[in-house]
Formats: sequence, C-alpha cells, structure tokens
Amino acid sequence: MSDTDTNPVPSDEIEGIVGTHRRQQWHIGHAESISETFFIMHSFECLEEYDDLRECPYSRRLSRHGIDLGIWGDLQDRPIPIILGGDDIGSSSVLDHILPADIPLEKCE
Repeated sequence: MSDTDTNPVPSDEIEGIVGTHRRQQWHIGHAESISETFFIMHSFECLEEYDDLRECPYSRRLSRHGIDLGIWGDLQDRPIPIILGGDDIGSSSVLDHILPADIPLEKCE
C-alpha cells in the first residue's frame, strides 16, 4: 500500500471504518485489504491541534512513505494503535513508515 494521496474521511464515518472509538491520545490505524487503503483515526488531541488533519505528522508520514506490507500484511482489516518510526525527513527505510504500536488496543487511552 503505497498510494500517497491522503483523503479526509468525515469525522462521523471514521469510527465505523476503523472499527473502534476515538482515543484521547492514540492514533488508530486500519489497513483495509480489499481497497488497499490505510485509514488513520486521529486522536482527540490531534483534532484539537490541527485544523487540517493532513498537516498532522501521521498524515504527512502516510503521504510521504505509505505503509510497509511486510509489517502490516498480517495486521490488516482491524484497528491497530500506531506510532511513527524514524524521522519525518529521513530516508525511506522501514522505520520511516507508520508502525503498529506494541500495546493492546484496549489499553490505549
């Protein structure tokens, strides 16, 4: 999944697409296998900080690098807490992608 276009999803639809409720601090990702689309549900904190969610570091990273199917292949079609690897201006290594967080979804606040 390397399509680099980011298209906003209406706030009232994203929870249904991602499959969980919005968290205060955590961004939640959902790699949809059929459409080969990666969805990001931004945290409430992010919604407060950015008028345009395409300016969020998670959206910028997705636009720049897409996701690595070597990492996300077995994690598709379900909500996964996400983190940013590497740095936003570095090379296009695996660590520059959006990565699954090593925390269970139910522990995300």
